[in-house]
Formats: sequence, C-alpha cells, structure tokens
Amino acid sequence: MASKAKAAVLVAPRQIEIEEFPLPETGEDDSLMRVEACGVCASDVPLFTGKVKSEGHLQMLLPVILGHEIVGRVERLGKKAAERWGVKEGDRIIIERWIPCGHCDRCYAGDYRLCVRKIDGYPLYYGGSSTKLTPSLWGGFAEYMYLHPDTVVYKVSDDVSAELLPQFTPIANGISWVTVNGGAGIDSRIVIQGPGQEGLAAVIAAKEAGARLIIVTGLSQDAHRLQIAQELGATHTVVADQEDVVERVKEITEGQMADLVLDVTSGASTKPIELAVDLAGQGGTIVLAGFHNNQPVANFVAEKMMSKTLTIKGVWGRHRRSVKAAIRLIESGKYPLHKLCTHAFPLEETGQAFKVVAREVDKDALHVSVVPGHI
Repeated sequence: MASKAKAAVLVAPRQIEIEEFPLPETGEDDSLMRVEACGVCASDVPLFTGKVKSEGHLQMLLPVILGHEIVGRVERLGKKAAERWGVKEGDRIIIERWIPCGHCDRCYAGDYRLCVRKIDGYPLYYGGSSTKLTPSLWGGFAEYMYLHPDTVVYKVSDDVSAELLPQFTPIANGISWVTVNGGAGIDSRIVIQGPGQEGLAAVIAAKEAGARLIIVTGLSQDAHRLQIAQELGATHTVVADQEDVVERVKEITEGQMADLVLDVTSGASTKPIELAVDLAGQGGTIVLAGFHNNQPVANFVAEKMMSKTLTIKGVWGRHRRSVKAAIRLIESGKYPLHKLCTHAFPLEETGQAFKVVAREVDKDALHVSVVPGHI
C-alpha cells in the first residue's frame, strides 16, 4: 500500500491544487478508507465558488478537501471499529458527512446531523474540515480518507457500480424531504420545483410513497431533465418560463393544488418560493431545500399562509432511516439511475467537475462523480 494519498484541495475560491498527504496511522478504534468514487453535491458548488463560506450551520475553513457523497473500501480497520460498524477489511462502505459526538443535546435527540462538535477550534465533518486538522484526509476528493471512530458507516453491495452509489445522498434527501418532512404518502399531490439531481431523487421518493400526482417544474433549458423526471415517475412536467405554473397546477389538480411543494431550485432567484405559497393547497406543506445565496424572498404575503393554514419547513440533510432506504433502492436496480450518472472525472479534474455541476459547461449534467482511479 502507498505511504501517501493524493487529494484535490480547495485552497481559494475556484482554485484547486493536487496535494499529497501521508497516510495516517490507525489504531483499534478508527480506520482508513480507499475511495472508489465521490459525488459532487450541488451544495458544494457555492463553497467551491466562494459565494458562501458555510453550508447550514457548518463553517468551512480553507484549505479543505471537499466531497461528502463517498463510497469506498475499508483498507485498514481496528478491532473495536470493526465491531462497532459491523464491517471487515475489504468491505465496500458509504459514510455520512457528519461525525457526531454522540453526547450533545442534538445527538441525544436523534438529530446527529446538527451536532456542532469541534476539535482544536475546527468543525469536524467530512468534506469540509480543514486539512490543517490532523490527519488532513477529511474529504472524498482524495485517494484515501481517514475514518474517525465516530463515523457513521453503512455497508453496501459489491454488485452495484461504484459510480451509482454516491447517489445515496440525493435519494436519501428526497426520501426525508418528501415523506418525513413533507408528510407525503399514498394519493398525495406533490409539486417539485427544480429537476436537478435533488429534484429527480425527490421524484423517486414521491413515487415510492405512492403519490397520485407528481408535478415537476423547470425551465426551458431543463428539457432533458424534465424528460428524465417523467421516466422516473413524474406524472406531469411544467416549463416555468413558458407556462403559468400556478394555473397549470390548478388545472392538473382540479383546483385542489398541492399537498406538498418542495423547492430544490438553486441560484439567486427566490421566485420559486414566492410561487410555492400559491401552489400549496389548503393545509399544505412547503419544504425549502434549495440554496438562494441568502437572498430575501420578495412579495411574501403572510395572509396567504394564514388563510391556507400552511406549514413551511426548512430542511437540512437526511434521516438515518432514509439513508438505509436509499441504499436498498439503489441496490434493487428498480430505477434507471445510470441515466442520472452523466459524468465521471479523475481526481486531477475535480475543478472541472464542479464547473459541470454548476452548469457552466454542460446544461444537461446531472449526477457527477470524481473517481480517483482505483476502480
């Protein structure tokens, strides 16, 4: 085994350098992972561009190795870690981005993704902890990663392509946001705003939940994505810059509007959030999961919320049960997830991978992975 690992390090906005780090020593309680593939999450893009320096409550300190949709093999494994995680050396695993302490109020409440633990003043989580924090290898855009004793680990099948498995993150998000946060189920009417990787994953979640109407909105430039949405189970698609979205949804739902409106759009425009209030029906729920560059929402009329008795929820991450369900869905082969895997880049082209996800290069890009070269 090599003594060092190459990694794509974000040293400044839009500036990634390939650096080498010594492989850390591991003991009874921790592990070393050989990375097979790591997906580029849409939430990583504003971190890459420097538009934001944090995601939710997670503060990012440069230099950093991004990447949290991680699949790989257990390379070295301590005895206690093996017992805790139920894995052995050579097993294929995925890991959660959070490294919860297990002892704070959030962890005790079951919200380990809201744990704010720090070590030596640095926030501790995969795909965002500084390389200045020993042992540096905290992100998925690397050949190897260090696994802290408190890592949340899931064993996954050897029979699935490594490039498919990083989709556990958007699919688990979709399951959480549609069913757990959104309360959707059999016979629900759902509007999904945005046909990116998170929106398409939400289509799968809505289909699995038994929704009667799954309406996906996008722009004219999203024609290919809207087509994929229909192949995954969307009953209707609406082109927002060519049609009156509210009137179209009213027509499709026969005036009842949506039980759930999920916003997974991104960018500076908050127009989808404005529309969400009109798209939701009586007693409906609006789930906000998109990134809008901290822009305020214009034309927000509180009386509409009151008269419809709407619920608005902001969401962050996913629930553990949703991750397990996402893994089972990927392993089942039930959906043509290969159609969502549009690009794979070597480690040296991680910067290009970010530009593709940001749609600066390819407007039809969906799920993009960085593959270090071990497959």
